[in-house]
Amino acid sequence: MTIIMSESRIYNGGSRSRHQRMAAMQLILHLQLGSEPSRSVCWRFDRLFTPFCVLPFLICLFVGFAQCASAEATTLEASSAVATKITAIMKKQEDGIKGINDEALKQLKKLLASNKKDKYTSILIAKSIVRIDGKDKDALDVLSGVPTWAGEMGKDSFGVWAKVTVNGQSQKMRWIQAGVFLMGSTSAEKELAIKTIATQARPMPDVVADETEHQVTISQGFWLGDSECTQAMWRAVMGANPSKFYDDPQRPVERVDWNDAHVFLGKINGLHQSSEFRLPSEAEWEYACRAGTTTAYSFGATCTAAEVNFKGGYPFGGAEKGPDRGMTVPVKSLPPNAWGLYEMHGNVSEWCADWYGAYGSGAVVDPIGPTQGTKRVHRGGTWRDLGIFSRAASRNSWESTLRDSYLGFRLAATGSKTGSDGTEKSAF
Repeated sequence: MTIIMSESRIYNGGSRSRHQRMAAMQLILHLQLGSEPSRSVCWRFDRLFTPFCVLPFLICLFVGFAQCASAEATTLEASSAVATKITAIMKKQEDGIKGINDEALKQLKKLLASNKKDKYTSILIAKSIVRIDGKDKDALDVLSGVPTWAGEMGKDSFGVWAKVTVNGQSQKMRWIQAGVFLMGSTSAEKELAIKTIATQARPMPDVVADETEHQVTISQGFWLGDSECTQAMWRAVMGANPSKFYDDPQRPVERVDWNDAHVFLGKINGLHQSSEFRLPSEAEWEYACRAGTTTAYSFGATCTAAEVNFKGGYPFGGAEKGPDRGMTVPVKSLPPNAWGLYEMHGNVSEWCADWYGAYGSGAVVDPIGPTQGTKRVHRGGTWRDLGIFSRAASRNSWESTLRDSYLGFRLAATGSKTGSDGTEKSAF
């Protein structure tokens, strides 16, 4: 099920620009017609709106609510036709919309009360309510933990998702539930890794020395991009593309250092008036990569080039050799893990928030790494690495100023908010 979170707003009182009125018309028509009308339709409707014609409009609105319950979705062409009929009974005025604001709020609150069991419909209605009355308790409770940046939300076989959009480019974010997992590698995996690296490259007995297995609790759910940040998304936010492999905008952005990623985060937070977007912690990253598994890869004890973009002639765990692509692949080219996350293994290594440091062996809750250091963590392995470095537990780090064609990142976002009673609540 998918719902479109309208960016329209309804305003109360004071003077209003034509753009504001158009946004209100777009929301009302969206509620009436069951699909979002084009902006040109809303402009035509806005020019003919007047508070003296509220009654006939409300009659149309009531009919529209009944239409929304039908199984057949109204097409944009049909929306235009209905909007044209509505304009025929409106006078050509440039007046305010307070009358329709009050009535719309009343209608929306009735809709919310009758749709409480449908979470996604409730979210859509509640978002509309708080744009009229930002203190409405019922609406705020529905929106507790729902991201303010979400343009669309829904649920599929992998779970809950939300989309953030900038200048026409979208990133789907997956809701990652809180949980407990074992971080690091088992003794058997360490032993195999040491043997593998000795035959494929050179003896490196310390290659897994920093993968101490320990229990980690992720106490709060969070959002994580279902793919690495693409060049298209980077350009939409930053206006330029630093990548080496730039022939396809759906390839992951690379040649960005840790600091560059934080400039991007600052800008996307600013565009959405948010402070939620960030890099994942190293613990969050491995938790999401494993997606409930305990094996070297989320796919099992081994991986192939059909599952991971790595230096295919050097697989881990006795898997068959495969092609060495020699470059990144567009995101979502390879199978996702059980939580709907693509290319967590291989392709580009992904910057995490943490300074690099040794693990302890004891159980920890929401670890964020050392308070200071000289290198930042990046995870996942790359298109140019041996398969051993694409394991879920494999760790790497570089100075935060390093830019290379194998370094990118994945967007994360904080996932809890306060409800109307001031208490913190999870999103889902």
